[in-house]
Amino acid sequence: MQKNEAVRNANRKLEKDALILFLLGGAMEKKKLFVLTGFLGAGKTSFLQHVLEAFSDKKLAVIQNEFGKIGIDGSILQRQEIPIKEINRGSIFALSQLSFVEALAELAKSDAESLFVESSGLADPSNIMDILESVKLLAGDVYDFQGVICLIDGVHFPKQVKDTETVDRQLKHCDVAIINKTDLISEEQYEKVFSLVREVNPHCQFYPAPTGRRT
Repeated sequence: MQKNEAVRNANRKLEKDALILFLLGGAMEKKKLFVLTGFLGAGKTSFLQHVLEAFSDKKLAVIQNEFGKIGIDGSILQRQEIPIKEINRGSIFALSQLSFVEALAELAKSDAESLFVESSGLADPSNIMDILESVKLLAGDVYDFQGVICLIDGVHFPKQVKDTETVDRQLKHCDVAIINKTDLISEEQYEKVFSLVREVNPHCQFYPAPTGRRT
């Protein structure tokens, strides 16, 4: 049992290192752009807050599109001087959502190295490349899109996966899937969620996280 636990810990260490490389890698001459998706309550804000704390030595920026949710700890934003834009008038990926394009163009003028966009639980980020084309008209080719990170609620996902429309919008087309709240579920539940995620998206990168924290 101890040997199996040691192997699991070693694997999770490798997964953590791989996620760090994903978040920090990429072209440095442009601002790296990450989009966070996931069902309501999946832990997107908590995960983002942990990322901001973990990379406190980096220059970051944030766009939030959650409705009525608890925001990022203001002390973190002030301490690290992180610029943040909040968009609460519908989904940022809606065809008529010019405020998202304008927010991206405005943050392009900041000295941030990376920008994290936290979308709503019902968002469909499939048109992100079209949005970036519009940003180019206002601010130039300033963003290096790193991909969509989808947060999975390890506790409730077996029921949520039945919502095929939202699963198709978010998980099916994401680049990275993170099973969140692994500290709240059994190994059997974890394997079940892992299998369900792989059935929907067999190609994405995959990481576990206890209550929003990278393992």
